[in-house]
Amino acid sequence: MRHYEQELARALRLAEALADPVRTQNSRERWLRALGWQETDRPPLMIQLPSVTCLPPPWNEFAPVPYRDAFRNPAAMMLSQLIQSVVPGLLLGDDSALTIRANLGTIQVASALGAHWTQREDDFPWVEPVNPRKLQRILEGDMAVTPQSGVLNQTCEMMCFFQRQLAGYPALRECVCVALPDLQGPLDTAEQIRGSELFPEFLEEPEKVAVLLQRVVDATWQMAGWLRPLTRDPLLPQITSQHNYFVPGTILLRCDTAMMLSARMYAQQVRPFDAMLLERCGGGSIHSCGDFSHLIPEMLEIRALKGLDCGESRRMDIHRIHRQCREQGAALTRVVVSRDELLSGQAANEFPSGAGLLYEAADWEDATAVAAARLRA
Repeated sequence: MRHYEQELARALRLAEALADPVRTQNSRERWLRALGWQETDRPPLMIQLPSVTCLPPPWNEFAPVPYRDAFRNPAAMMLSQLIQSVVPGLLLGDDSALTIRANLGTIQVASALGAHWTQREDDFPWVEPVNPRKLQRILEGDMAVTPQSGVLNQTCEMMCFFQRQLAGYPALRECVCVALPDLQGPLDTAEQIRGSELFPEFLEEPEKVAVLLQRVVDATWQMAGWLRPLTRDPLLPQITSQHNYFVPGTILLRCDTAMMLSARMYAQQVRPFDAMLLERCGGGSIHSCGDFSHLIPEMLEIRALKGLDCGESRRMDIHRIHRQCREQGAALTRVVVSRDELLSGQAANEFPSGAGLLYEAADWEDATAVAAARLRA
């Protein structure tokens, strides 16, 4: 049996020795300027490793944490998050946000609204579509969300644990962000609750879909309010940390499901709820994977939208999207670039501001070489 508390204590001591609050503050100021379309010395650059197993000694002595352990044990979760999301950035000196979070999957809001959830072996948890009786209770507003609903209590306990542990390591605490968990977005959570039946209901029962989206907006807003005091996000309200980078505003809405909709359907039936939640939060960003470029002009009409996070920017005409964002004052937070684009200076010339860059390194040697060439040149 692994002793995660002991492993975590060792990892925290090692990370404390690497932490550089001055460098971290300089990086955060670079993000603030870039995501605000201001002049920067260079675009923020994140270097992503293919696996933490390629880290150098002594970090390669830490065995990967099985997700089933991280899901149930706060020390295991923090150890996993620290090694995956903080240590590479501390070693490379890139512009990673150095973020940890209670990574309990995408089920936060759906489970709080009463959807049954399951976590098996090392799979991420998932929810099952609710039965008609429970759906009716959700639509009627009978499923009250409380701090004990779904996995919310487990999430809060983990976030409190993170804060207690960081308190003993002052330099590391200045460098690390404790982020909101993945609260998804109105449509993605509605699809979890309703399943594939949601799609024909957009045409057949649009009023019911609208009520469900409203219930999700209310629950997400309420949960974000409970969780926000447990975060450590020093650049709020201008930008917030998510995954291992920064996004404009105070929240990142996931909107992957919208890729299945036409631009007109999104604008008429989903956008009002994305806009409502973003406005309640004081502004934020929207994420989607895949090619959702047909929706971007409609998303950019949202007054409270401050940024877009393209999960697969290589699948899209990212230069055109960058121009569209600039016209509306929004920013891009994750533009994947090649080694040649970085080392030649092409990436910096094409995205001088309004974007964060991501390089997917082949291995540790590749990561350190790119860091030496582009971050310390």
